[in-house]
Amino acid sequence: MTLVTPARELERLKFRLSELIGFAFEGGRLEHLEHVARTRADELRLDGIGAYVERLRLPDFQREELPELAEALTVTETFFYRNADQIQALVEEVLPARARRGGQRLRILCAGCASGEEPYSLAIALKENVPELDDWNVQILGVDVNRAMLAKAARARYSPWSLRATPDAIRERYFERAGSEFVLDPSVAKMVTFRAQNVAEHDPLFFRALACDVIFCRNVIMYFTPEGMSRAIRHLTEALLPGGFLFLGHAETLRGLSHDFHLCHTHNTFYYQRRESIPPAPRSTRRPPPAPELSALPTAVDTTASWFEAIQRASLRVAELTHGDARSATPAGPSSAAAPSTTHSELGDVLELVQRERFAEARSLLERLPARASEQPDALLFSAVLFTNEGRLAEAERACEALLGADELNAGAHYVKALCREHAGDLDGAIEHDRMAVHLDSSFAMPHLHAGLLARRGGDATGARRELAEALVLLEREDPSRLVLFGGGFSRSALTLLCRTELEKLEGSV
Repeated sequence: MTLVTPARELERLKFRLSELIGFAFEGGRLEHLEHVARTRADELRLDGIGAYVERLRLPDFQREELPELAEALTVTETFFYRNADQIQALVEEVLPARARRGGQRLRILCAGCASGEEPYSLAIALKENVPELDDWNVQILGVDVNRAMLAKAARARYSPWSLRATPDAIRERYFERAGSEFVLDPSVAKMVTFRAQNVAEHDPLFFRALACDVIFCRNVIMYFTPEGMSRAIRHLTEALLPGGFLFLGHAETLRGLSHDFHLCHTHNTFYYQRRESIPPAPRSTRRPPPAPELSALPTAVDTTASWFEAIQRASLRVAELTHGDARSATPAGPSSAAAPSTTHSELGDVLELVQRERFAEARSLLERLPARASEQPDALLFSAVLFTNEGRLAEAERACEALLGADELNAGAHYVKALCREHAGDLDGAIEHDRMAVHLDSSFAMPHLHAGLLARRGGDATGARRELAEALVLLEREDPSRLVLFGGGFSRSALTLLCRTELEKLEGSV
């Protein structure tokens, strides 16, 4: 076998495993995949990775080999009481909500449970916080594709490293020292069962039969391909009762994956609640090519005023600069040959005007759209942005609320809502919506910048530094179209200069 694997063979293997188990392999993970596949080919006496890929076409070989691959390819690092803020949210928000629905049945699924620390942590939390737990019918199921980790979970014996974040009182109450290990109390261990299962694999009968009240699937979908993510979230939605709760990892969101959930934010953590009824997914319009970057504003931003007021002044400047040049900028109307239900062309024309800072013309065209088009999420977002630029904050907020009613996970709507809340004097609400926008889209620069300015005005120098520094990094690679839409008339260079100036002021105030 050659020491260097042909790129074509490795790509075939990557594609095949993405189909079978949903995993994504990029960068270092692709190198790890190559090492694992070469090792397995040697152990099976196959002539290289190409022969291994061919063997993976056989159903019998798949049944035997995929568990071996899962054991070698999955990330197994975990520990007790990891992300304790989410456990507190479960105890103080989710369980009371479940109790109000009546009945004493509780089903919890831990997907990607590895060696069992997470489901056992949840079992301990229930014993600690539900006095009448013995009267409840509680089932906690942990699933994972790594059978070796599931076997370890069933033994319920752990090293001190696994308990590194466990409160001393909990460790003393629920663990017994046995040599170099800690043995979990049997009363906790019996609350959890385990099963080998990949949440991205097609098994609708299994998922629908679960009828869960709560699902924890933390730091799992981030390792899937986009298709694998979609399958996994669809399966988890099927497994969750209406009104049930879904916890993902801090770096994971449902944005772009599902419209079936409400976004919740308590205990300094985000999680989701499945809607009682599933709304139709909003239709999206086409995305135009990026607009050219605008020149920096020559005037400074008065950050003692609200960010909304700065945006409004910039919008007035844009109106002055573009006055009298409307005809050359107005795009042709939608083609008469287009189907009556088509809104892509119509909204594309609006966005083209917004990109070119023809805000008044964009507003006029948007108001002429038929009802079917004006109610689309993109149209509502354009309306909210244009109302904000024009200083019509009550109307902007109504547009945001309509959009969030259709697409609660729209980061842009949360950012515009933050501007509206700031202008209304509701700084806590503004901060909350900025946080939601950042959670839903970690690459979105503007909510970081806005949150930094709010923190500076509120006297939180540490928070201001953190948010403005993050905004400064993100602005370098922010999409030009999004800067035009959400930048309030300021260019990339002007916004960058603003961040740097504010950071320098903060350093000088130390």
